Amino acid sequence: MGFTIFGGQTVPIQTQTITEVKTASALIYTGLCAFSGIVIRTNKVVDVIMNIYDGIDDTGKLLILPDFILNRKSTNNIWTLNYDPPIECLTGIYIDLSIPVGGSADYQIIYEEG
Repeated sequence: MGFTIFGGQTVPIQTQTITEVKTASALIYTGLCAFSGIVIRTNKVVDVIMNIYDGIDDTGKLLILPDFILNRKSTNNIWTLNYDPPIECLTGIYIDLSIPVGGSADYQIIYEEG
């Protein structure tokens, strides 16, 4: 069994959860948790801008670079980001996705409940 650090304490790793497919900004989880990663798919028509927060809305602490751009000119339409160990979130996980007209994207978040 593996271990991770929550709130300064070492605790057994919880089973990771993967969300249902989402297509817009969303509150993923509320409370102590750990962000493990994201899988996102775009239609490669427009650039998609993404922000991931430790929070319940877009005023929380950013977990990745602000206004992270998934470039429509990339070679793949599926993009992944993962963290090992996961990033501790004290308040929750909120995803802010900006998709210009004509574009589409869907994603799933992988996280551990605290």
